[in-house]
Amino acid sequence: MTAVEDIPTIEVEKSPDERRAALAQAVAQLEARGHTVEPRPDYQRVLVGHNPFREVLVHKRFGLRRYELVDVDKTGKVSVRDI
Repeated sequence: MTAVEDIPTIEVEKSPDERRAALAQAVAQLEARGHTVEPRPDYQRVLVGHNPFREVLVHKRFGLRRYELVDVDKTGKVSVRDI
């Protein structure tokens, strides 16, 4: 008998439309909490590059800016990282 840990997991790649939808949903949730999309195109160009599944958000609080990178990988998993 094999243990549950021994069974390999198969990660299915999501379509580009599903990945864009996941990114849009994550950005909308963060915008509802007070984040805004980075308005400066040079920041977007340098931090995101040509990846359509990334977005840079800014959270302004008490005069300080905090930048976060929202990224969707090939399996549709959304990650938010401070940059």
